[in-house]
Amino acid sequence: MVNPVPARADPAPNGTKDQAINIGDVIATLFYVPTCDNCDPNANGVDYDSLKDGDWNGDTAVDALDKVGRRYDRSPGVEPNPPWQVDPPDGWINLSDVIAQLAQVALDCR
Repeated sequence: MVNPVPARADPAPNGTKDQAINIGDVIATLFYVPTCDNCDPNANGVDYDSLKDGDWNGDTAVDALDKVGRRYDRSPGVEPNPPWQVDPPDGWINLSDVIAQLAQVALDCR
């Protein structure tokens, strides 16, 4: 999963996806640490629950599935495929999300 890069403080929209996982994605995820679903914004001025990027998933509605934090949120994958395979968002962005993203650097998502 690639991130919108660069990550910007709310309410400025984040950047775009570039179809590859690189160090910019890791830094963007780190920018969201710590944030969580239904929590206050972090010290960088970003909120997991922000809808600042609009309809991200293409369902023509801006709703909970478009929360910005969901795009930076990783969950550890199950064996035998970690660290490259991650599971759906778990509602919390912390250093384990950054480490999961770092393990995916250089993967091509095209």
